[in-house]
Amino acid sequence: MTRNIVSLNKYCLFTFKSTTHALKAEKILLANSADFIIMPTLREITASCGLSVKMDNKNWRRYAQILKEHQIIVDKIYSVQKMDQDNQIKELCPE
Repeated sequence: MTRNIVSLNKYCLFTFKSTTHALKAEKILLANSADFIIMPTLREITASCGLSVKMDNKNWRRYAQILKEHQIIVDKIYSVQKMDQDNQIKELCPE
C-alpha cells in the first residue's frame, strides 16, 4: 500500500515542530500498522521541521488520534491537491 501513498495526487500531511517529533510519529504509526510515508515538508508549507507524514485523506483523523494518545504533537495538518506542477494546500482543523 505504501506505493499507492507515494503516487497520490490528493493527500494529507502532518507537520511537526522538530525532526524528533516526526521520527517518534513514524515509530508510533508503524507500530499501529498505519499506511503512510515520511517525506520532506513541502516548500509551500512553512514548518520548523523538514519532515512530514503523508497519508491518504481518509486516514488523517484516525492517525491524529493515535498520535495524540501517545502524546506526539502534530504541529499542523494539511490537505494537499497536486495540480500540474503546483500544490493546492489547505490547513485542516482537527476535531
